[in-house]
Amino acid sequence: MAHVLLVGGHEDTVGRITSTGVKLTVFQSRAMATPQQVESATRLFVFNYEDLNETLQLARAVHAVEPVSAALSFTEYGLEPAAAVCEALGVPGNPPGAVRATRDKVEMRRLLAGSDVGTTRFSECPSFEHLERFHAEISGPLILKPVRGSGSEGVSMVRDGQGLRAAWDRSSAAGVLPLMAEEFIDGEEISVETQSVDGRHEVVAITEKLTTGEPGFVEVGHQMPARFDPSEAERISACVLRFLDRIGHRHGPAHTELRLSSRGPRIIESNTRPGGDFIWELALLTRGVDFVKETVRALVGLPQEPRRPVAEAAAVRFFAVDGGALQAIEGLDEARAMPGVVRVSCSAKPGDALGPILSSDSRQGYVIATGASREEAISRASAAHARVRFVRA
Repeated sequence: MAHVLLVGGHEDTVGRITSTGVKLTVFQSRAMATPQQVESATRLFVFNYEDLNETLQLARAVHAVEPVSAALSFTEYGLEPAAAVCEALGVPGNPPGAVRATRDKVEMRRLLAGSDVGTTRFSECPSFEHLERFHAEISGPLILKPVRGSGSEGVSMVRDGQGLRAAWDRSSAAGVLPLMAEEFIDGEEISVETQSVDGRHEVVAITEKLTTGEPGFVEVGHQMPARFDPSEAERISACVLRFLDRIGHRHGPAHTELRLSSRGPRIIESNTRPGGDFIWELALLTRGVDFVKETVRALVGLPQEPRRPVAEAAAVRFFAVDGGALQAIEGLDEARAMPGVVRVSCSAKPGDALGPILSSDSRQGYVIATGASREEAISRASAAHARVRFVRA
């Protein structure tokens, strides 16, 4: 029986891996460890797996007791430790260079400079003065964000010099330093979901997204499939496939964000993991692709299961109520009973003080719905989302 080492992850991820029939060792953080994971896994270690020295020592000890067949992660802060384990143990998994190129946005920009996937001017900004100089160089709008951030944390748009200080303060307040700036890319923002096996990449889906807009561009909705004619979809897909080759991505899913600029598709950033915000679930519903199971099976040499989509289209809409004291939440049960609704989840409760929407973590829940067409899925998700009312005092 194959033995897989998972770094980080949710209960759902652990359950999906164990359902393939492999033995599973989990390296987990204290905040994410649950009794259900203890029951599901062969063994579970709770510690700070971002400490690479401790992670590698423990991985070698586990490997000596029961040889590891593959190591992997599907969560942002577990990607680099998992890649380091693969390299140290000589087992299948994504190479550290590919992961590093997506976790470090400055490194990614340097790697892409002069390539055929599009060049974007950028600068690391260790100080406000660096930001001022870069803004003067490009003479146009820019995006300021953490080099190693995620979930739209610390993202700020700057239209002109008057907004530089406010953007610097907003991005710095996220607490994920250092920061970088890059020229703002115009055009519609989308993401491309891919699955790779030994360096062979498959475009699973193109996803449309909705955001709060500037300054933070926090995502508030996604829908799949995107509406593009075949030639435009081919241009988008080709850009992403060249990008994955460029960074050396080898195994498993990738979630790559682009803008369709006046100069053609331009890469914003990428992650060597499934897309968050339940994009992975939209792909499961509409394409029958289980990124977790397929990756595990490919790495340990198990046959793949048939893909069985359950809907033509799916959409997710997030609750993003900005500020105020929450008095009541109405309409949750009605929303759950509406046609096509897969799930309605709400983390807020009466009495909560709602803060500003600064990142994905600021949102209060979501609605997922399916439909026989893209338009029907969007309509159902939007209608259920509108049925839920946040009553503020």
